[in-house]
Amino acid sequence: LTGAWLLLTLPAEVFATVVPVLLGVAAVLVATQPLINRALARRQEEDGPAPPGRGRLAAVGVGSYAASTYGGYFSASQGVLLMGITGLITPQPIQRLNALKNINTVTVNIVAATAYVLVAADQVVWSVAGLMAVGSVAGGWAGATVGRRLPGPLLRTAIVVLAGVAIALLVRR
Repeated sequence: LTGAWLLLTLPAEVFATVVPVLLGVAAVLVATQPLINRALARRQEEDGPAPPGRGRLAAVGVGSYAASTYGGYFSASQGVLLMGITGLITPQPIQRLNALKNINTVTVNIVAATAYVLVAADQVVWSVAGLMAVGSVAGGWAGATVGRRLPGPLLRTAIVVLAGVAIALLVRR
């Protein structure tokens, strides 16, 4: 809802400026996750294991909210941002993070789409929205199916490359 509200109230220039930057941050987070996780694991070996605690849970909540706000605002590459954030906060394999990302993305898109229909239905180009919905469902299904089977480094590389392509296309506009 926050992202949908921002899209409906902020000027278009904000969108054009913010989205490529967020995609870049997400790509860097996804690319560097293994390095950061190794550094955290080394520190944990030296200091002893730390219990998961409320701090990590709060960080996942804040990070997921931030990525979900972005998703409600823009949606495209929301998963890259979510994977980058959760990958740094949780020690889960990338395939598990991919599944979490798919559930989050579907939920965010349903909530944002409902908000747009209720508040700005007269501004929606329904033929385009329908094509985007079909593409999102097909892409989510295919991504989940393929993502489970790909080795972590290959999936990570694909995510970073796709984010780079999205940035290039957005900046070129």
